[in-house]
Amino acid sequence: MKSRSDMPVVDEKKTKREVEKAIAEYRDFLITLPIFLMPKVTPSYSLVPVNYTQSGL
Repeated sequence: MKSRSDMPVVDEKKTKREVEKAIAEYRDFLITLPIFLMPKVTPSYSLVPVNYTQSGL
């Protein structure tokens, strides 16, 4: 087991700033993503039954 003196020193302020920057960049990517590529989280229902025949072949 490593002793406390062997562990690397972490700059907490710099680490927090970098994590917040990464989260902001992720949110920007989500905003620019086209809506049809977003995952659906609610079910969709239709009154028209699904047609499983292969018409046109």
